[in-house]
Amino acid sequence: MSLIREMIDVLEGPALWAVVMTALASASLAYVILAIVFASRGDENRDVFEKGRRDALRAASATYRWFEPLVDELARVNNRMQESVTAQLHARFRILRGYPPWTPAEFLATRQLEGIALGAIAFPIVWKLFGPVFAGLVAAGAIPLWQFLSVGQVNDQAQKRSQAIKLRFPFALDLLSMMMAAGMNLEPSLKNVVECTGNHPLGDELAELLRQIDLGAAHRDAFRQLVATFEDDDIRDFGSSVVQGLDLGTPLKTIFRVQSDQMRIKRSQWIEKAAAQAEVQITYPGLLIALVCMLVLLAPFAMMAKDYF
Repeated sequence: MSLIREMIDVLEGPALWAVVMTALASASLAYVILAIVFASRGDENRDVFEKGRRDALRAASATYRWFEPLVDELARVNNRMQESVTAQLHARFRILRGYPPWTPAEFLATRQLEGIALGAIAFPIVWKLFGPVFAGLVAAGAIPLWQFLSVGQVNDQAQKRSQAIKLRFPFALDLLSMMMAAGMNLEPSLKNVVECTGNHPLGDELAELLRQIDLGAAHRDAFRQLVATFEDDDIRDFGSSVVQGLDLGTPLKTIFRVQSDQMRIKRSQWIEKAAAQAEVQITYPGLLIALVCMLVLLAPFAMMAKDYF
């Protein structure tokens, strides 16, 4: 009691009211956060697909599992405040088939909460080592930094998957055209190509294409959906050619063969261009290495000449 009374004596007037108001604000914020965290998940009001999606997210992310209501609240804010980032993530998630079924806003919300946790952990450590100012900067920067790194990781994974599909695409088209030239229909040919590609990302995409056709989608609509997933110009040209060929009645085997040849030519041209650029870029390092080697060879002669002059 004496300690409390001494603190009250020190904090008189405006200072006491400032402490009281800060304590009330902190308590209110803690109450709001706890109310959101422990609110009902509301699964009883959702359809079976949304329940399945959220169950998959709960299994994939401990942050989402523990703070799902808070993630939902932050997701609404992200939808309004970060439209460009959410649009970019939406395109990347279409490419990353098999990735947890995040909405972009939910993904950002979980990373923001994880950034808060990282900042809270780092704050006392940095305070002890470098002082309060630097600790505050680190804690404040943890949220955008962790979000930036997470979005960058998704972009890298999507780019690698797109590149792997692009490299294998001409060979799959060759195989499709040969099987269809032998008298097979599109569906059995796709099934054989999917089996041949195994666990490759292209096999997953062709399996989805086959599933859409089996569900009753028209061939042109199924190919449009395949092409819409990727941002690669070659695959988009392929999809446009397939749709145009189907409209004109061109056999698919012919379209596949022509498109595979064109993709192979474009890839050869890209390799030649990359080799030419590498040749130019390696010129200056090569000259520098040659200069260093010349200096090493001439150094003994220069030392000997120094003794004579």
